[in-house]
Amino acid sequence: METQAKGRGLTRRRFMRIIAFTPLWAMTTDARSWAKTRKRKPCPRRDPFRNARKLLLEEGFDSTYVDTLFSDPRMKLYPRIKKVMDRPSEALTYDKYKKLVGVNKKTDDGKRFMRKHADELARAEQKYGVDKHYIVAIIGVESDYGRNAGKYNPVGVFVTMIEKIPRKRSFGERELVELLGFCQKYDVDPHSFKGSYSGAIGFAQFLPSVLNKLYVDADGDGKLNPTDFSDAIHSVANYLKNHRGYGSGWTQGTKAMPDNKNWRALLAYNSHPNYARAVTEIAEGIHQ
Repeated sequence: METQAKGRGLTRRRFMRIIAFTPLWAMTTDARSWAKTRKRKPCPRRDPFRNARKLLLEEGFDSTYVDTLFSDPRMKLYPRIKKVMDRPSEALTYDKYKKLVGVNKKTDDGKRFMRKHADELARAEQKYGVDKHYIVAIIGVESDYGRNAGKYNPVGVFVTMIEKIPRKRSFGERELVELLGFCQKYDVDPHSFKGSYSGAIGFAQFLPSVLNKLYVDADGDGKLNPTDFSDAIHSVANYLKNHRGYGSGWTQGTKAMPDNKNWRALLAYNSHPNYARAVTEIAEGIHQ
């Protein structure tokens, strides 16, 4: 009996040692099996276009139209434009800016552009009272005479402003609504445009709000075409004359100089003095 009691004691002590040194995971097989077989709910993915989507629905755009806009494979954001906006090329010294713009080459190319579009430029100058050399110079600086209207999808630019750049959110909201309003009015694919990092479009680089207000259907086809030279030529002239909303924004036959009316019209187009100086230099060079 004593031997049996000792045997039971040894067995009990061995059992307690086994329990003491057995890892917890080895004692919870059932719990681990349950965890493996349990179906995990996928974490909902945040809509990267949430604020823009909400804006458009509140502005009355059809939900199907909005869903199609944002599900299009061409829809993308451009986070890098914030850095470009913080360091615009116009903020360079004029010598560096002049070299970047290519003032000398654009002057030579501008002379050829004038010969090619002489009739349209003459009509625009007569109708709006704006010097045709400045019209040409602006198209040269803005799009290199139609060769480079930009590489960014303006829808993506404005949505990026709304979602990623707080200080530009209101601007992006306004321009996105204006752009889509334009596209619906003229039955245009919103993703078909290419523009600048600021969302300006076409040969004259008009923002959508300006496009809707001051762009001109010069060829009479019933549409405003940002990549048509006739429309662009007349629209630049119309802008320089009517940018203040009541005409008389330009004095024909007068060189643009700081503090005169023509200089202020150029600054309305682009607020950096280097821009106005480059356009004036090109225009006067073409004129010679």
